[in-house]
Order: sequence, then structure tokens, then C-alpha cells
Amino acid sequence: MRFYTNKINPKICTNVLIVDDNDIMLETLSEFVYSKNLIPHTAENVDEALEILISRNIDFIVTDLHMPGTPINAILDYLKENKLLHVIPVMLITATNSYTDLVIDYIKEGVTDVIFKPIDLNLLDRKFDNIIQRRSEMDEAFIEKCQKILKDVINLTSHEINNPLTITYANLEYLQSAIQNDYHNKEVVIERLEQLVKNVEDIEKKVSKMTDIDLETILSLDLENNVLGIDEAKKKLASNQDFFVWQKQYELGFDTIDKHHKKLVSYINQIHEAFTAGDPVQEVKKIFEELLKYTEYHFEFEEKIFHKIGYNQADEHIKKHHSFEKKIRDFMTDYEKNYDNPKFEQVVTLFLKDWLLTHILVEDRKYTSAFIEFGMDHY
Repeated sequence: MRFYTNKINPKICTNVLIVDDNDIMLETLSEFVYSKNLIPHTAENVDEALEILISRNIDFIVTDLHMPGTPINAILDYLKENKLLHVIPVMLITATNSYTDLVIDYIKEGVTDVIFKPIDLNLLDRKFDNIIQRRSEMDEAFIEKCQKILKDVINLTSHEINNPLTITYANLEYLQSAIQNDYHNKEVVIERLEQLVKNVEDIEKKVSKMTDIDLETILSLDLENNVLGIDEAKKKLASNQDFFVWQKQYELGFDTIDKHHKKLVSYINQIHEAFTAGDPVQEVKKIFEELLKYTEYHFEFEEKIFHKIGYNQADEHIKKHHSFEKKIRDFMTDYEKNYDNPKFEQVVTLFLKDWLLTHILVEDRKYTSAFIEFGMDHY
């Protein structure tokens, strides 16, 4: 497995959704995406892809033209209907060797680019670079617009801080609405602005006791980091929160399995903390070994239940287990030569977090009804 730095800027495009019903193609494209220091998310059909789009922040989609079941039009329609997602680039893979009427129709529907099978990886590499460069330019323009709006808000509201903060609050609401309606998936910005509004409300309650407030400090945002999201690890550390925060909505309702998942989250947080602290290689590898051992234990626990109840999707689920175990082993092998490489560390922690979260929210939720039906809800 290779890790190298290239001109792809992961601050712009981090999460790539790959949609294909062919396991070999999924693996090939995943390795390609991973080699570019991006995070691959895979779906074997359109319905599964839509679930991932709903539950994860996806920046780029690569999909096969002909998919079983629900057609890929459903993905394009979903993107067009959602103002926050409609500019996500979509690359189409097709076995046809020319721009047929069908391919042209998909381009009209919003497909960004097309690549023909058999895939030329050098051509694919150039197409990736071109698409993400265009995305980068759009995001940079958006950042500049955000900064201008913030400066306008500061200028308009700074003198109103003691009157009390009615105009400040109204302008912040305007800023939030403007960004939501004007651009795409910038959920981190929206989240920060919502917190900002709450902070202003708290200040309003205390304003009568204050004689001077530096509003620019209150409104200061590190836009480059917080809009684009790749510095998640640093932000979590700065706010004294775990890198991977377990939330109630991640629970499946089976006590033992939920405890296992929380334990895996804990190991991922330990790896992140070790990276951040610059712990020695052997200490970090020890945590990787513990993560792998516990992952194998948890997967074996699930798989025994699959076989016991005759779970009809067991084979596909177990394949994903084996793939994750292999990825952890690869990380362990690659870590020594990538020690103290921040890019490698970011890719590792983001991959582990995103894979586990997607697996819980998408794959594991598929077996819940079968477990309950066979009386396994005590697990």
C-alpha cells in the first residue's frame, strides 16, 4: 500500500462515495481513492448509496452507469433536490466506449465527467485532479464570500452590543440563512453559526452587567479550517472533546453489541490521542494491535449470531468485516515508515471513524429486524 503527497487538497474533497455492484471494481477504486489520501465509502447498490449520502458528508461521487435495482437517477435527483448537496461532483463509469445518447442524457442531468471501461488509472487520476481543482476554486470563492459577510455583520452590529443585541442576533440569523440557501454542504459552518447565535443570546442576558465587549472576538471564526473540515482532529483536541464522540443515535438496541461498538470507538480515540501526543511507534502499534484483537472478537461475536439465525446477508456483511481487519493490518504495517506524518495520521483516524460509523448506521442496522425476529434482542 502506498502513501504519497500529491496536488489533491484533502481540505476540499475528503470523502468519496464509490457505487458499483462489482466487488473487484469497488476494491480497485477504493485503493485508488485511498492512495490519493482521500477516504473511500463504498455502496453496492443505489439504495445503499442514498443511505450513506444521508448519514455521511460526501464530497465526491463515482458511480457505475448500470446498477441493479434502483437506477442512478435516484442519486442525481436526490442531489438536485437538496440545495446543500447539488454541486457535489459525480463521475460516471460506463462500459460503453463512446458518448451514447444515454450518457449524454446523464451529463444533462448533472453528471460532471465520464470515464470508460476498462479504466485507465492514469486518465482517472487526471480527471480526479481536474474535478477537485474546480471544486477547490468554488470553495475558495465561498470562503471569501463568508469572510466578507462576517466583516459586514461585525461592522453593522458592533455598535449595538449594549442596546442590547437585537440587531446582532438578527444579522447572525441572516448570515446563517444566506449560507444555507446560497451554497452546498457546509454543515460545519452552519453548526458553528448556530452555536454563535446561542453565544449571542447568552451575552444578551448578561449585557447589562458589561461595559465593553469586543464583538470581533466573539464572531471570530477560523474559516479555512472549520468550513473545510479536514482539521477535525485538531479542533476536537482544542475543545477538549474526544475525536470520535459516541452518540445515542448510534445505538442498535442490543446491549452487548452497543458496548462492543463503544469499545471500538474508545480504541480509535486512543489512536488519535497517541498520534496527537507524538507517542513512540511501539506504543501506537500496541494500540493498533488491541484494536485489531477487539475488532476480531466483536466481528466473531456477530458472525456466530448470523450463523445461528441463518441471516440471509451474512456473507456480504462478513466480507466487509474481513476488509476492515485487512485495513487495520495495513495501517499497522505502514505506520513505521509514516511515523510523525500528519497527513497519514489524518487519513488513518478519519478512515477508522468513518468506516465504523457507516458500518454501524448502514450495515449493522440491516440485521436488527432479523435479530429481533429470532429472539436475539437480549444481546
